[in-house]
Amino acid sequence: MTKQQNKNIPPAPAPTTTPAPEIKDAATSMYEDRGDIFASVDEVKAADPRHLFSVLNRAHCLSNGIAAVLRIVAGNDGVRSYYDPADQNDIHPPLTGNTVSQLLYMAATVAEMIGDDIDLIEGNVRAARLKP
Repeated sequence: MTKQQNKNIPPAPAPTTTPAPEIKDAATSMYEDRGDIFASVDEVKAADPRHLFSVLNRAHCLSNGIAAVLRIVAGNDGVRSYYDPADQNDIHPPLTGNTVSQLLYMAATVAEMIGDDIDLIEGNVRAARLKP
């Protein structure tokens, strides 16, 4: 990226040190909970920035892969509805149910890898916080 391109990028907003709100309602499902694991930016400052950027770059790459898999799976219904096995010009048949299941399992595994990377950062932050 050139210096000219850098000028066009607005500065990031100032970091906040306000802890994330806790959800205290026992009826709240895990899907509604934001699941914040870092209470403030100050906590993350203890982490190695090279490791943070490595995790961010990996998460970016992996999330793009998950998006591609989900688009393939989502488009499969359209392929299934228009596929005619008697038509010799059809390029490919729809994916089988087993293939769709394997793709979704792979996407879930990759999403868990992203979470594991972030959990590792949180563990490093916690360990740095406990150091005297």
